[in-house]
Amino acid sequence: MALRTPISQEKLRGREEELTLLKRIFDTLAEHVIITDEKGEARFFVGIEPEVVKPKEELGEEFSSLVAHQLRGPLTVIAWTLEQLLRTGGLNSSQQNALEDTYKHNRLLLDLISDILVLSRTKESSTTEEEIDLGLELDSILEYLKKAHPEVAFSIEKMGYFPLVTSKHIASQVFLNLIANAAEYSAKDGGRVTITLKRENGEYLFSVGNNGLFIPAKDQPKIFRKFFRASNATEYKKYGTGLGLFIVKMICDHFGWYVSFQSPRPEGDGAIFFVRIPQAKEK
Repeated sequence: MALRTPISQEKLRGREEELTLLKRIFDTLAEHVIITDEKGEARFFVGIEPEVVKPKEELGEEFSSLVAHQLRGPLTVIAWTLEQLLRTGGLNSSQQNALEDTYKHNRLLLDLISDILVLSRTKESSTTEEEIDLGLELDSILEYLKKAHPEVAFSIEKMGYFPLVTSKHIASQVFLNLIANAAEYSAKDGGRVTITLKRENGEYLFSVGNNGLFIPAKDQPKIFRKFFRASNATEYKKYGTGLGLFIVKMICDHFGWYVSFQSPRPEGDGAIFFVRIPQAKEK
């Protein structure tokens, strides 16, 4: 191999554009394989364009979303079948307990799949926005949760119209998760959930509090982490995905909203969560 004489700095001056072009050519050649014929002449290049290859993380998210979609159907059928078996009766205590335990685990998987799909939709940049009345959305969520938690006393305080231009399904998930959490972890006897929605300094301020389980101080810095559950959560709810509050924080960050909490409440028990929506857009 012949040694090349170093080029002096003087010879390089004034040739910056030429050198930049050469660098681009060499970089391109380095990313491709040159296919030559029997004479050694280049016939064509084979290469992979960097922008075509998706990041590993993005591929993993797409795979998770695909699997979740595929699993939701069969698991829903299993849940329906188990419900029918439990309603039919005629089971001994051992069979009843086994079916109930299977049903609970199946529901946990369905909840996890729903959470994965929400995460997937949140990361999509093509979500459709529409104008909603946030107050009416809260009424709709409450109507659903009152049926799911008939033992809990819900109350809501709001006045007027709260127009908001947003992705309805994704935004509603924030309030559904927070209110459902408040209901699930309210006091076992005489559980109460209090919701407020008001305007404050040109912003919407939502809050939801309960009279039940408080969040231990050592757990509070981790409360919005993925798959995290407070150390005392199993006292009220044995199973959980640990994604509910993570999804709330992720959606709020996505929309530029602010979520925070206080636990225990000033009353000395439970927790209260706040969502602040700055500069609420109107059409």
